Amino acid sequence: MELAYFSQQTGHHFRFPRPALSALNPPRIAEAVRDGIADLFMRTTGYLVDMKGHSAFCLEAQRGGFLTPGDLNALTLYPNGYGLHLLTKAVVAKAERCIKVDREQFLSRSQRQDLVDRLAVPFVDLGRASRIALACAEAGLITNETLAPVLSRVVDSGAELENVAEEALDRLLPEEQRLSRNLFDGEPDEYCVVETYIDGDYFFLNATERNVFLLDLPKCDDDFLPVHVLLFKTLDAMSSCLIPFMTPAHTVGPNGMFCYGIGEVYEALSELVDLSDEDATIAFLTNLDDASCPCELEYVGLSFYDRAEGEAFDPDMVERAATMLCEMHDVQSNYGYGIEGGQQGRERDIKQLIVEAQDSLLAGSKYQALLQVLKEALEICLQENAVGSTFHQSNHVGSAESGCGFFDTVWVEVRDRFPNLSAEALDWFNANAQECADICIGLPIDSAEVLAQTTIPIIERTQRCFALLRRIQLSLEAICHA
Repeated sequence: MELAYFSQQTGHHFRFPRPALSALNPPRIAEAVRDGIADLFMRTTGYLVDMKGHSAFCLEAQRGGFLTPGDLNALTLYPNGYGLHLLTKAVVAKAERCIKVDREQFLSRSQRQDLVDRLAVPFVDLGRASRIALACAEAGLITNETLAPVLSRVVDSGAELENVAEEALDRLLPEEQRLSRNLFDGEPDEYCVVETYIDGDYFFLNATERNVFLLDLPKCDDDFLPVHVLLFKTLDAMSSCLIPFMTPAHTVGPNGMFCYGIGEVYEALSELVDLSDEDATIAFLTNLDDASCPCELEYVGLSFYDRAEGEAFDPDMVERAATMLCEMHDVQSNYGYGIEGGQQGRERDIKQLIVEAQDSLLAGSKYQALLQVLKEALEICLQENAVGSTFHQSNHVGSAESGCGFFDTVWVEVRDRFPNLSAEALDWFNANAQECADICIGLPIDSAEVLAQTTIPIIERTQRCFALLRRIQLSLEAICHA
């Protein structure tokens, strides 16, 4: 029923109120449903509709004969953004039916491969990549001849720029310095243990496994003893002046990073019993009671709480504890040689060690090759000590704060020495490593200044140290396997 109107003599028309629902005036359900559909679409997906652009597109389609009067019913039913969306879809569908593309001929094989390669390149923020590449160029790591063609190809992603910067930084630590290499059954076993990558404004050194330098030492007779002492003092100097790697004293010594509990027991018992004598140590531990024990024996696997009153410790556990304490005595007495702390103390000791190495070389020692490497290492340590550029990895981004830093994975070990302590240290290391997603150190690369002052010196010292450790290892192998 049409709405009724009342006409006054003035000519003005006024609409009466809508009458109540009746059989002659049903509710407009279809219209309400359409309005609801349109409102829901515009709230959730309305961002897809470009009112101005899509309207112009549909108008051109109508002028070009793509639309029939029936297609325009969408706008009649939905005079809003949803109707325009439906009409645009209809135009696109009709256009698709008029266009036939041969996918095989549309792009050549080389063009398709080029497209795939481009799509596979991850997006890298162009501003950040440019800043890093420029910093590397200003620091002398990238030449203008290398950088210029890359800049000419850059469009919207800095992936290629970042790759150029990463390659330049990678060259500071050559591939051979990233390998762990040790002899097993007379054959060298090599595998990569260091990975590098850029993440954000940092260049990361990431350890995939421990980097172990296994040393073969000859019998420590009167001829080799002075060289033996010089060797371990040199290793301590390298650890202090180059990078903080793990010497035997650092891993399994009384103050070692991974055996400090056993070290506490060792320090407490060393004044009560001769820990160089395993039999005497076993007898002492067997007769030790709770009241007279000066330390916590749990660190060496013995517990008074687990022992019934009147009973003795398990003999096997006592023997193992005594073996570890005797091994620690061996570490402290024969492999714990070091230099003084402090810049001036290190300088005095290193200079004295250089003189000793030179005197041994002039005296015609049969360990000439090893002594020459040790002398070179000490001279490098003296140079770095003069610069005073020692660092703590906990001051850098990475995993050190989680309990295990990158340089904690670099171990110098002595073949066939202190196996029980080494196993204990490895267990502690693995427990700490499990707390870290990656064992790494992040070095800043966001400016030429920080590259020159921090990152490049650390990587160069790392490269030098790894190279020297490898030469020391090879020199000892030549002596023992001649």
